Amino acid sequence: MRFIKNNSYNIIRLILNQFGMMVFGLVLSFATGGINNSISDKILLVVSIFATGFYMVLIYAIMWEQGARDIIRVESGRMKLDKLYGAKVALCANIPNLILALLVFVGFLFGHLLGDSQAASNLYGVAYMISSFIQATYLGIIKAVFAPFDISLTSTLLFRSLVYFFTVIPAVVTSALAYILGCKNFRIFPAKK
Repeated sequence: MRFIKNNSYNIIRLILNQFGMMVFGLVLSFATGGINNSISDKILLVVSIFATGFYMVLIYAIMWEQGARDIIRVESGRMKLDKLYGAKVALCANIPNLILALLVFVGFLFGHLLGDSQAASNLYGVAYMISSFIQATYLGIIKAVFAPFDISLTSTLLFRSLVYFFTVIPAVVTSALAYILGCKNFRIFPAKK
């Protein structure tokens, strides 16, 4: 809890970027919805890759900047370097996504796999819908990657219940890498002049 309190500014910045990208991803997804179905899936994949790449650039910029600021304090002896800082911040920012992913999985387990609870099935549906909206940036990628596993209703629901655990990984990896690169003052993107 102390980490979240002390780093709430960066955590909130990452959360706000995700919500901005949610709107961006939804607009792009809806724009591809009216096209022929086979072409629409391909365009949705391209749009989703673009939106995800843009989202990772935003995360990179935030965490690189923080790393560049922190290394000054580290070198002056006012702070100890934490190479996992970027990953920790991204994980904290993704707590709502992870909770929703857990609710989707629990709903699947008790609503479809281990039981036939209507309440659990409803939990699955509601949590999955909210996760799909919040992480709309990834919709085309999810559809393309997991389409081959849509063999039966159970396998489809299983992969849908697990997918939102995996969508957290790119943000965590990008954040961790960007923070370390910021600490080393190594730029992937050229500096503004």
